[in-house]
Amino acid sequence: MADWAGIVGSRTPTACEMIFGPNDTVHYVWNNNAAETYNWALAPQIPQDSWAMVALTIDPDKAIAYVYTEAKGLKQGTNKIPHVEQQIGNMNIGFVDCCGNVRYFKGIIDEVMIYKRALTDADLLQLATKGLAVESSGKLATTWGDVKR
Repeated sequence: MADWAGIVGSRTPTACEMIFGPNDTVHYVWNNNAAETYNWALAPQIPQDSWAMVALTIDPDKAIAYVYTEAKGLKQGTNKIPHVEQQIGNMNIGFVDCCGNVRYFKGIIDEVMIYKRALTDADLLQLATKGLAVESSGKLATTWGDVKR
């Protein structure tokens, strides 16, 4: 995988990204593109050629990068620095358009979720191992079944 390939992110109005960094690790861009975010190198590795769930939570006093694989479970790294509130614009999935070039994620991204709160370890394990519990009543699948009858 190319260094700094985009997983998901936005560059306008401010830079907010989760990227694939050097040494196959999760990196992120925050704090108005501060080097103390994208140069942070203590995140877990993303395995190549196997399924993994990658997540990033950002709180005012820290960011936590997670990688879940069936073989190793949930691994994490914490960047304990202040994080400012960012304005997030249109999101790109699978690429970043930065610094005069576009860098694509070379793999399959099968799902992207953005939450209004930082998820807990338990939330992430639930997502990785059991999926998202969804109340289906009145949703498209039920409605489509009613339309076809």
